[in-house]
Amino acid sequence: MSKFDNVNPGMNVDNDFKEQARREKDQLAGTMQGAASADDETPEIPEPSFELIIQQMAVPALMAMGIIESPDGQRNRDLDVAKLYIDTLGILEQKTKGNLTADEKQMLDMALYEVRMQFVNASK
Repeated sequence: MSKFDNVNPGMNVDNDFKEQARREKDQLAGTMQGAASADDETPEIPEPSFELIIQQMAVPALMAMGIIESPDGQRNRDLDVAKLYIDTLGILEQKTKGNLTADEKQMLDMALYEVRMQFVNASK
């Protein structure tokens, strides 16, 4: 008895194995084709919001500090660029003072606190 006799009892090794391999290959090709078409799709564009504006300043600041990876997978460090984004968030805070909902103000305050603290740590 060979070690392959128990693989799939009752399977005709020559024909059944080839058929099973063909089905698996076709299934894999279909899966890969589905993944390729999913990659070809245009990413969903988020709705404009105050949160999006904050994210558009905070995320690049964190990337410039090397805290999170850039889209190319690299961790770059440019504290001058990080400071630019942080200062821009600060201007946003000044210009919107008194015009934000409590949630928006909290979101902006938290984002500013986080990026400023990360900047202090990155500057050491």
